[in-house]
Amino acid sequence: MDIGGLRPKRPNSDFEHSNNASNIADATSVVLDIKKQKVKIKKTKIKDVAKGLAEIAFSMGETNDPDEYAEQMTEDILAAFKDIQTANDSKKRETI
Repeated sequence: MDIGGLRPKRPNSDFEHSNNASNIADATSVVLDIKKQKVKIKKTKIKDVAKGLAEIAFSMGETNDPDEYAEQMTEDILAAFKDIQTANDSKKRETI
């Protein structure tokens, strides 16, 4: 709920607890096989790129809230990468 322009802060999704490291790692990164090499894409790197793109979108009048735009873009890109990772994993299992 947005009261007076203040929103409750979300917990930092990039913070890792030692007892939940595998769950958080799944939520904050994706591992893809590209040209037979594993590439780990971290959410923080996606977020950095999304922030830059959100500033461009703001300057072009596409958004009034670059922070929210960047967050949504980060989540969308991470979800797309996770879909690719799942599809790649499924293909590997079929070929084995």
